Amino acid sequence: MQPMPIPHVDHCHKTGEIRGILCGNCNPGLGRFFDSPPLLRRAAGYLLQAENSADETFCGDAGC
Repeated sequence: MQPMPIPHVDHCHKTGEIRGILCGNCNPGLGRFFDSPPLLRRAAGYLLQAENSADETFCGDAGC
């Protein structure tokens, strides 16, 4: 049995307002993407493209 993840309070870095409760992986993950939906979409696109071209050697640009 895995231990229950510790909940983390997520907040907006611009306003300081609490947005919700996230797990200990998602909360800092969002921060590493600067709370930017466009950056998160680019990273997701990179993962999807890499998944679809698993037979090829691929070194893509996630927009970093």
